[in-house]
Amino acid sequence: MNRGELAVWTAHEQWRMEQLSYDLAGGHATGRQCREAAAVFDHLAAQLRGHADGLDGTVTLDEPDRD
Repeated sequence: MNRGELAVWTAHEQWRMEQLSYDLAGGHATGRQCREAAAVFDHLAAQLRGHADGLDGTVTLDEPDRD
């Protein structure tokens, strides 16, 4: 994914995160909505780690889950 595509995708996912935060606060979030958002955020995190590796010339190893 090139940086332009990554920028557009992160902007869209920012909107998704804002919608989810309002729904969570208002008690309107669904399980499906939360699972879909989590899957998207996991994929976005992987894309961002890959982009960071390209910028730094490094490779990110699997990191432990941070709960």
